[in-house]
Amino acid sequence: MEHRTEEARRRTEELRISQEVTMVALASLAETRDNETGNHILRTQHYVLALARHLRDHARFSAALSEEVVDRLFKAAPLHDIGKVGITDRILLKPGRLDADEFEIMK
Repeated sequence: MEHRTEEARRRTEELRISQEVTMVALASLAETRDNETGNHILRTQHYVLALARHLRDHARFSAALSEEVVDRLFKAAPLHDIGKVGITDRILLKPGRLDADEFEIMK
């Protein structure tokens, strides 16, 4: 029985590491599409962390924002711009305002 428990712990840890590596790789992919994205991703990640920690003290959110959930939010936050990977450079890197059709594609 103890062997199964240890094996379950080991596999759970491997899965956690695999998920974290996948998120970092996907966030890095988003960064390659837009030079501005890198710093934006890091800033957003830390804003999410600060906001989640602040809301953890609020009665409405305290039950939902355990330390584990806050950690997951922090680690997943860099993926918020992953959709940029599918946007053509003509639109993604366009200087100035997007026209209506381009804006629809971005959405």
